[in-house]
Formats: sequence, structure tokens, C-alpha cells
Amino acid sequence: MKEEWMVVLSALVDGEEITDLAVLAESLAAAEGREALLEFVRLRAAVRTDESRPRPEFYEKVRPVLGRPAGWVGRPFLRGLAAAVVFVLGTAGVIDLGLRIRGEKPAEQPPHATRVLRFEPGVDWRTSTK
Repeated sequence: MKEEWMVVLSALVDGEEITDLAVLAESLAAAEGREALLEFVRLRAAVRTDESRPRPEFYEKVRPVLGRPAGWVGRPFLRGLAAAVVFVLGTAGVIDLGLRIRGEKPAEQPPHATRVLRFEPGVDWRTSTK
């Protein structure tokens, strides 16, 4: 049996898009292909009816190995603090944006000069060619 038959038949049973209809027709024309299709359908039905779950002992053995999840779960104070910081910064950004859009806050520009400093080459500094 060809491997491409298996791929196409599996996709057909899974409800996926079949791109190569010629391979599908070829696989259904052969007795091996029809038998493979039946096996895929049987497997799909068996999986759907399987309601097995791990026993409670499994969970008891796995829980200590996994431990508590790392990260923010065990730190409610830090979570609250981080949420407050995000809220305050977001609010400040929205207010700033609103003021800029309404024109109540001027665009950021450099400050005006109060005095001008002039430097003369040879007087205020010297260049050397060492």
C-alpha cells in the first residue's frame, strides 16, 4: 500500500481538506485502500467512545513532582502591585495623549537659550598633532 494513500484517507476521516483527489480515487479503487479507510473509521470510533481517565493514584504521584507552578501564582501582592503600576502608567499615557490631541499641551521642543557661549579656536582650546 502506498503511503500517500494512508495520508489522504486519514485526512478524509479527520475532515481535513483533500488536495489530491486523484490519489483519493486511486486509494478507494484498491481493496487495500478501502480496508485502510475502514480501519481509520474504526480507530476514530474507538477513540470517541474511550472515556478512560487516569486513576487518582496517578495524580497523587505526579503532584509532588510537578510542585507549585512557578511565576506569579504564589505572589498575590506582587501581582496586585504590577497591575496597579500598569494601570497608573496606562492612565497617564491616555491623559497625555488626550491633551496632545486637544492641543492643550504643546509639542515638546527644546528650551529657549538664555545665553550664547562662543568659543574661539586657538584661544579657548588648542589642537595638538601628537
